[in-house]
Amino acid sequence: AGDQIMVIVAMVVVTVAAAVLLAPAMPIIVAHYAATDPGAEAKALFALSVPALMVALCSSFVGSLLDRFGRKKVLVVSVFAYGVIGMAPALIDMSLNALIVQRIVLGALEAATMTSSTTLIGDYFYGKSRQKWLIMQTVFVSLSGIFFVPLGGALGEIAWNAPFYAYGLFILGAPAAMLLLHEPSKHAHEPPAGQFP
Repeated sequence: AGDQIMVIVAMVVVTVAAAVLLAPAMPIIVAHYAATDPGAEAKALFALSVPALMVALCSSFVGSLLDRFGRKKVLVVSVFAYGVIGMAPALIDMSLNALIVQRIVLGALEAATMTSSTTLIGDYFYGKSRQKWLIMQTVFVSLSGIFFVPLGGALGEIAWNAPFYAYGLFILGAPAAMLLLHEPSKHAHEPPAGQFP
């Protein structure tokens, strides 16, 4: 159970990685595209922030996918695809417009990963245990920025697109989820939450 919950909690750091990994390297990314695209700064800033917009737009839709295909399956596929798509700009020479499309897809995959992992916590735990792990999930997300900011900055010193390689770390989440997680059983009902104060 300890391995399972750590895998689930770790998955939500995609929300931090999507924005924070690129933020320290943003000046060098803008400089790379500025020679060929006069709107490079505005487009690069949009590319940085658009995954968050996609999370807001896609999370409700992801909920229906979880009910249809299962939490574990959606989590495994989405975190693997997140790693591959996230790493793509390091491997493929793409225009800034293509980078924006890549970030839109990344945001949709972020929504799927985040929603499925949070739903698994809701399915695996009840009451105070659920509250505890949802809080731990938030703490883990907050602390992960301490790791991702310097990593993005250090990779940005190597090359403008080097920070994208870090997204490849999330590919490892797919086999971990496949091996350690189980699809939760459907509960007829939950224990009553208690009276609303």
